Amino acid sequence: MAVDMTDETTAQYRQRISKMSIEDIQKAIDYLDQPGYNCEGLVTADEVIVPRTKILHEVLREKQQD
Repeated sequence: MAVDMTDETTAQYRQRISKMSIEDIQKAIDYLDQPGYNCEGLVTADEVIVPRTKILHEVLREKQQD
């Protein structure tokens, strides 16, 4: 599995995503889910490897519940 790297911690990444609109989060999910995009993971500054779409989906659910 290929991964992207960020200098943000998991909490900072989640916080940045939570500031995005629901439409922008959905666009990001759609982009990551398109065929040919093979960078499924994200390595954060706190050395955690997470599926990118997992955080996006979690934040999207939280925003939709508000």
